[in-house]
Amino acid sequence: MAALELYDCTLREGEQAAEASFDLKSRVELFSRLDDFGFDFIELGWPIASEDILNSFELCRKIRKRAKIVAFGSTSINPLVSEDANLASILKSKADYACIFGKSHLEHVEKQLKLTPEENLKRIYDSVLFLKKNGMNVFYDAEHYFDAFKEHKEYALSTLVSAINAGAEKIVLCD
Repeated sequence: MAALELYDCTLREGEQAAEASFDLKSRVELFSRLDDFGFDFIELGWPIASEDILNSFELCRKIRKRAKIVAFGSTSINPLVSEDANLASILKSKADYACIFGKSHLEHVEKQLKLTPEENLKRIYDSVLFLKKNGMNVFYDAEHYFDAFKEHKEYALSTLVSAINAGAEKIVLCD
């Protein structure tokens, strides 16, 4: 039986609540408490979002006891993954892991990203592979996966296969 691993995303998700935000000091303090609690993975947030978030990666590396530090982001917006600012910021963070989300719902691929299904699969693959080739461990977060699976099972599954084929270590199914 596989060991249970605990993953915390409070520093990213928590800031999505009304009027919630973490300054650099409180971000590092909360990381320390989560690390003391015993979380295996602690997501510090989107490194591209602010200097405080980016700077928190270095400060948290200095004080951590055991947690693996995770940078969050998306698959490449730029067709050339090597020129994507989001992926570059993830590498700049020097996190232990990246957790990148991608679209698994066909409607979102076509209407939000304005990509063909095949282009989206390529972005997923290329984004994971780019991070892997640059020494990053990668989790792939399949956004809106369960709704996507209900409506277009084969395509939803193909997004996971694309990430796995590129080297994603873990797949996160979220809704």
